[in-house]
Amino acid sequence: MKTPQLSKDDVKHLADLSALELSDAELETFRKQFDSTLEYVANMSELDTKNIEASKHHSGQNNVFFEDGTE
Repeated sequence: MKTPQLSKDDVKHLADLSALELSDAELETFRKQFDSTLEYVANMSELDTKNIEASKHHSGQNNVFFEDGTE
């Protein structure tokens, strides 16, 4: 599976959407980090999980709500 890669312009667009001002060096650093993350996710998607049972929440808490006092 080919891992998608982000361009510097893609990272700049994400930074703009997040209202972040990044230098060219920071854009390149984040581009490499995003590419590494995308590669990791692509590798995970190749795992054979058909015989793996879904995990469950084991804390014992269920739908914990409280009154916030607003009306």
